Amino acid sequence: MSIWGRIRNNIKAAKDHISIMTHRDRILPTDFDLLYQLYHESTSSKGLYQFIIEHDITRNLADRFDMRPIDVLATMVGKTVDACQQELREETKMYESAKKR
Repeated sequence: MSIWGRIRNNIKAAKDHISIMTHRDRILPTDFDLLYQLYHESTSSKGLYQFIIEHDITRNLADRFDMRPIDVLATMVGKTVDACQQELREETKMYESAKKR
């Protein structure tokens, strides 16, 4: 593992430890799983990331942690905000082109 990978792992472990010690909630992959299930149950004509960003659960988490919804999404999926924004743009383009057809 590279030095940067070890640094990221140490930072993540420290954040988890602080969360446990302070009893502060944190954003978990199970939050994403729940939203993913809700996405499949919905009749929305949006992409997954757009659905998650606009959902009340994500907005409540963003308010609770003083974050933007895109930051919450990035935390849920373990990607950077830039990567999520790029995927969101691509997803939006795909759905807009499908609507035009």
